Amino acid sequence: MLSDPRFLKLLVGFAMAQGTLVSLASLVGQLPAYESPAILGLCWFLLTIAGSMSAVLTGILLGKNKKYSGVLKLTYVGALLSWAWFMTNIRSHNQTLLLVSSALVGVFLIPIIPATYSNAIEITYPVPEVVTVGVLCSVGNTLSVSFIFVGQYLLYKDAQARVGMNNSAIRFSPYAIFSTACLAVGLGAVLLYHSRGGARFGRLYLDVPRSVQEGERREQEREERGLPPVSTAILSSP
Repeated sequence: MLSDPRFLKLLVGFAMAQGTLVSLASLVGQLPAYESPAILGLCWFLLTIAGSMSAVLTGILLGKNKKYSGVLKLTYVGALLSWAWFMTNIRSHNQTLLLVSSALVGVFLIPIIPATYSNAIEITYPVPEVVTVGVLCSVGNTLSVSFIFVGQYLLYKDAQARVGMNNSAIRFSPYAIFSTACLAVGLGAVLLYHSRGGARFGRLYLDVPRSVQEGERREQEREERGLPPVSTAILSSP
C-alpha cells in the first residue's frame, strides 16, 4: 500500500487537509480577528456544522455517481480558495465576512475526508478498509501536532509585531501563508492523483450478496458459466 504512488499522493493531500483543519480547532481562539471569544467560537461552530452537512451530501453524491477522483479534486480546489478568502477576512471590524467565510471553509474542507476515504479504499483493495483509513488518520493526526506548534508560534510572533498597528486592512498573516501553502501542497498532490478502474469497485460494493446463501448461489452460477470466483476475478484484473 505504501509503495503505491497513488496512495502516497492521497496520503499527502489528506494529511495536509486534516492537519490544517485539526490545528485550526486549537488555534481559532488565537486568530488575529480582534473579536470576542464568542465570535471566534461561532466561526468554528459554523465551520463544523456547514462542513458536516456538506460531508453528508458529498457521501450521497459519491454513492450515486462514483466520481471519486473528480469529487475529491473539486472539494480540494474549493477548500484552498475558501481558506485563502477566510484568511484575508481575519481582521478587525469584519465580523460578517469572517463568519460567512468560515462556514464556506467547512463546506469544502471537511468533505475532503470522506472523498479521500472513498478513493483510498478503492485503490488499495483488497487491503482491509480499516487499515487504509487507519494509516490516513494516523499520519494526518501526527502532522496536526506539528501544525499546531508552528501555527501557535507564527500567531504569537505576529501578535507581538502588530501591537499599535492598523489591524482592519486586508493582509495575509504569516500563519495564513503557512496554512495556505500547506493546502496548496496537498492540492498539488491530489491533482497529480489518478484513480484506476473508475467505478468498478463501487459497483461491486453495491452488489454485495445479502446472505451467505445468495453468495453461494452466485458463485455456483459463475462456476457453471466457466467464470472464476469473484475474489480471483478481482485480484487478476489489470
